[in-house]
Amino acid sequence: MNNQATTDGVLSEGEAMQANPFDKVVLIALTIRIQLGASKKLKVVKEGYGESCESITTTTDTDTSMVRANKKILDSPEYEAIGSAANQIRTFLYGKMVPGGQKIFKSGTYPIPIAILDSVDEALKEKVDYFNLAVQKFLEVYELRKEEAKQRLKDLADESDYPPLEKVKNAFGVTYNFISFGPPQSLEGFSKDLYQREVAKIKESCAEASVEMQQTLRTLFSDLISHMVERLKPGPDGKKKIFKDTLISNAKEFFADFQARNIFNDTELEGLVNRCRNILAGRDAETLRKNNNVREVTAAALEKIKLTVDEMITSAPVRKIVLD
Repeated sequence: MNNQATTDGVLSEGEAMQANPFDKVVLIALTIRIQLGASKKLKVVKEGYGESCESITTTTDTDTSMVRANKKILDSPEYEAIGSAANQIRTFLYGKMVPGGQKIFKSGTYPIPIAILDSVDEALKEKVDYFNLAVQKFLEVYELRKEEAKQRLKDLADESDYPPLEKVKNAFGVTYNFISFGPPQSLEGFSKDLYQREVAKIKESCAEASVEMQQTLRTLFSDLISHMVERLKPGPDGKKKIFKDTLISNAKEFFADFQARNIFNDTELEGLVNRCRNILAGRDAETLRKNNNVREVTAAALEKIKLTVDEMITSAPVRKIVLD
């Protein structure tokens, strides 16, 4: 086994085995419950075989396995707002977790650096409150939206498609739990030998995952810089491109969380991130829009960083860590 660090700033397997970098991480296990659908599948029957208002009738020689039909039983912006709020929660945690975690841990589990856990928890509470508020607003108009849909569906309307309000209330919810990554401390009291074996398994898994997760962080940084360069450089016609303020604010948010998310201590990438941070220091979106010289110089400097980080990115095997 190689116990030396690689020359590109990535931890060697030996180093990863010496100290579990996931000691810097807490897992958030997220469950979002949306058990009320806005559409329902219609039955497909052959002509003369029990047609009903809930059926699509075909000719007798039609292969019904080739036909699919649905009806929309709710047309509600309030319902759609619930799905949007759920996506905001997932997107937020994805942006704060250790990059590559979605490839290592099972779905719905987010490895969050302990260094930013307090701020993540506070923001997550706000997003869950927003989700719950969206649910409440939908519940207030549920009966109205149901009647509107039934009027539009006419013969295809079916009261049994709509659960009673009390049941609908229980169809939505968000829960999340904090889980430490490692064997339970109680196991050590039961059997030190068994506990040490479990610790060794986790360190081995971390060693196998380290390269993949570091390369994911590098790729995220490359994508961020690539997008900035693309928007700051003029188009084929020589005209300036339009960009939102988030072009800069997203980069600065990445810088703010980088140290905490860089749990494998990728020193080469850290150097490039610091260079990028210095380039953008004191520059906001409005300055880059108005000052052509600053815009041109910034794009050129960022493009050099992009070329460097792209050379660092390599592929690596990955093994999922499944937490039971």
